[in-house]
Amino acid sequence: MLFLDNMKIEYLCSSVSKKAFTLTEVMVAVSIFVTIMAFVLVTITNTFRSTSGAQSTSRLQQEMRFVFFKMGKEINSIVTTESPKVSLKGTENEFFFAYAKADAVAEAGYVYNPDDKTVNSFSEEYTDYNFTTFQDKKTLLRDVEEWHFNYSDGTQWYPAWDKTDSLPKAVKVSFKIGTDKELREVTMNIPVSR
Repeated sequence: MLFLDNMKIEYLCSSVSKKAFTLTEVMVAVSIFVTIMAFVLVTITNTFRSTSGAQSTSRLQQEMRFVFFKMGKEINSIVTTESPKVSLKGTENEFFFAYAKADAVAEAGYVYNPDDKTVNSFSEEYTDYNFTTFQDKKTLLRDVEEWHFNYSDGTQWYPAWDKTDSLPKAVKVSFKIGTDKELREVTMNIPVSR
């Protein structure tokens, strides 16, 4: 009987030792797990970064659409007057004009500030045609790398418009936002019947 008991003990000991992992096996399993988790963590981090960048670009593009919609609406209402003759003044970074509202002639201006990379809107409810004093200033866009106005007489583009006897036929905005590598362009026609 003692022989059977020793066999049982030997069998139990041998079966227990066969079910356990060695220290080397545990360390290999842990290192594989850590490596896989590192890859997963890097993938998740990169996904969050790219999503954040895409959201920022999308927000900026939406703001750009709003700016061009607002600017286009005002440009479609540009007016010319007999006295004073000046109803539009434009340089490469500034664009000021008088436009018709329901009950008055108002002033609007758009200015790019390259130092802080912003596009600002200026407005005055009733125009005084001097384009230097404004009632309201708003920052419309931030993080604009480049922004240039150009003015066309119908035959060529000019970086400034100082003619007092006529309005340009179109205004072109060339700009670079975010990670753009090339300039984008938006051209807005000025109604010629005014």
